[in-house]
Amino acid sequence: WKRKTIFFTRLSENFAGRVVYSVKRAEQRAKGYGDATMHRTALIASTALSLSLLAATPLKAQQNIDIPAQPLAEALKELGNETGLQVLAPADAVAGKTSRAVRGQMTPHAALKQMLSDTGLSFRVPEQNGAVLSFGEVVSQNARENEPLDLGTLVLRGELIERDVQESQTSAVVVDGEELESGISTDFRQVIERTPGISNSAGIAIRGIGVSPNGISGERTINVQVDGATFGVSTRLDSTNFSTWDLEQVEILRGPQSTQTGRNALAGAIVVRSRDPEYFREARVKLGYASFDTGQAAIALNTPLIEDRLALRFSYDRTVTDGEIINPNPTVNNFDSDRRTTARLSLRWDPTDQLSAVLKLSHLKFTEGLKTVNTATLPNLINTFDNPDREDQELNTVNLRVTYDINDAWRLVSSTSFSDFESLGIFDAGFTGLPLPTTSFSGDSEWFEQEVTLNYSTDRTSAVLGAYYYSENATLGANLAPLLTSTLDEDVVNYAFFGEIEHDFTDRWSGIAGFRYDVEEGDVNQLNVQLGVPIPSTFDYKFDAFLPKIGVVYSFDETKSLGLVYQRGYRSGGVGINRLGVANEFNPEFTDNLELSWRSEFYDGNLIVNANVFYTEWTDRQVRVNNPPTFADGNDTSIVNIGSSERYGFEIDVRAQPTANISLYGGLAYAEDETVVPRVDPATLLTRNVITDSEETTAGVGGVYTFNNDWYFSGSISYINPLARNLDERTLVDVQFGYRRDNWNAYVFATNLFDENYLLGRGQPTSTRGDSRRVGFVLENTF
Repeated sequence: WKRKTIFFTRLSENFAGRVVYSVKRAEQRAKGYGDATMHRTALIASTALSLSLLAATPLKAQQNIDIPAQPLAEALKELGNETGLQVLAPADAVAGKTSRAVRGQMTPHAALKQMLSDTGLSFRVPEQNGAVLSFGEVVSQNARENEPLDLGTLVLRGELIERDVQESQTSAVVVDGEELESGISTDFRQVIERTPGISNSAGIAIRGIGVSPNGISGERTINVQVDGATFGVSTRLDSTNFSTWDLEQVEILRGPQSTQTGRNALAGAIVVRSRDPEYFREARVKLGYASFDTGQAAIALNTPLIEDRLALRFSYDRTVTDGEIINPNPTVNNFDSDRRTTARLSLRWDPTDQLSAVLKLSHLKFTEGLKTVNTATLPNLINTFDNPDREDQELNTVNLRVTYDINDAWRLVSSTSFSDFESLGIFDAGFTGLPLPTTSFSGDSEWFEQEVTLNYSTDRTSAVLGAYYYSENATLGANLAPLLTSTLDEDVVNYAFFGEIEHDFTDRWSGIAGFRYDVEEGDVNQLNVQLGVPIPSTFDYKFDAFLPKIGVVYSFDETKSLGLVYQRGYRSGGVGINRLGVANEFNPEFTDNLELSWRSEFYDGNLIVNANVFYTEWTDRQVRVNNPPTFADGNDTSIVNIGSSERYGFEIDVRAQPTANISLYGGLAYAEDETVVPRVDPATLLTRNVITDSEETTAGVGGVYTFNNDWYFSGSISYINPLARNLDERTLVDVQFGYRRDNWNAYVFATNLFDENYLLGRGQPTSTRGDSRRVGFVLENTF
């Protein structure tokens, strides 16, 4: 190869005669070309591009940016007009390319990353000299050079104030759409396995705190939101069986998020966002097949209806698998088979430059066989039930998000959602192969959510003030015939007022303050019929809480900072009614969380190291205790406030881009819990404190290597030693090998490569088994 460097100088009248130099590097693939021919051929073959930016504001400063999807050359010009940056780029390199729309509070760096995300181009940031930011070569995926590239900017949208991950003190992991659609992570449960600090043992857990609901009201410890709407209700709170197809990103926020999302985020939050419609035409398809007759067919279509004013997007994903558990009963076929359908229809309307609205309709339907196996026959995957353990779920959601930019500093945002959820679960009553009646549980819930926020942003101050309203009506039923049938109706209303402000007092020091005042009211009516005898019961409750947040951040420079934040976590109280109709009320539980955060970038942004250390005091902890056996239920339980605990630990997240061909990530998380529970000593009949000590360790590493001939290899290793000691520690290895060129991508993959045998839940007579090794292939194309 023959290399030649061409320098050129352009004068910008927009910046008072200051000169911006842009350096272009061209490469010759064969000898014998002239300088002009060599330069043009190299630009087309390697799509080399140099961007030089003269900044009127620092790289880290957030601005209100609103640039519609359009030809890339025009988008780069508009980026310069909106941010005060001048962008110089060779016309040949950007010809024929279309940019994505960029909207929101973000840095110019983040805006450029989003703008280039669908163009096949990337960029790096070399040394910065004052206000002059020189963006280095942008190279195509088909012709990467072994030179460092910047990791880009991940924007955290799940917080009240939208921030770059590096500017947030929350211990957060953001997984973008490209990684989600790698073929390895086809649903969110696989994302969990690869993320330190969150586990999937007997349900989702963040920092070792499980999502399991309390009582009838079903408040959970982890808030899961999909496109602004709460995902799941009390009967299905830990469900993560949603597709990752056509998602923009998934955010996992570790630690209390109660000041942001209220009563159900004591352990953390998960925020999922699908892609919005854009003003260009695009069609994407994905076909895959894997072990156990697992198949996936997915499509995404995007088209403008009115140029720059109205756009439509549709996505559909169908995934099926026959499962792997053997059941000898001829009446039970494909015991743990799954059938999942996900469909989304989105409409975007931009009537003016200030007003924007996005309407999203989503449909999720799946039939899932529980992965229960006979504990006595392990490690063989055998289930001898004469009836299936299955759940049918259907969730339909409508969300309307309206954004109005009052001026450069003020923005008004409204999010309105309506959701409808239906479920039916059928289970083997005797946990054996004996012909006993089945038990069933059903649910039908509808809920409405409205949130309005007023956002303010300047160079030094970002703030938000908002209000939230939630109402739900749920009808739940249980049939344990002939002993017991039960129906329950519940109405829940939750409303809150909240706010947060972040202000830079100096170039080094900044402060954070926030609050949430949260109120919940509930009305429960239950009718139990036990051996033909009706037992009605009614109960009302109301709880409120004030949740403060305060913190301080010291920035050593633009790339390194240390923060300390205190905030209060909260889960509301509620009511539990046993099968004899006896009700018990339990109070809210609270956590006081102190968190030290470290954010750092090295080697011009090619290495990112973030860490959080936390200490949590958990008071009035809600604990489930056993009640005396009843005729209808020998395992009756209640929830009472008799526990307290101290929890502490840390998370470390690392991302690195040592060369253009190599991208790496890694993480380590540790959480330890010391719980104090008063119990009656059977020998003395005196109450004494019993202290239990448990810990959880999770870790993960992975990366992608792209060869110069368009082949690539990716892999990940995840480890978990779960908090529940009766579960198995495990190490899972996933790999992928593929070929990506132009709009095509084809690859083979394997999950749980070494076929690790592990349990997600252990019990008698059955346990819940994790997935065995799966091998498959995927073909993708973008039109």
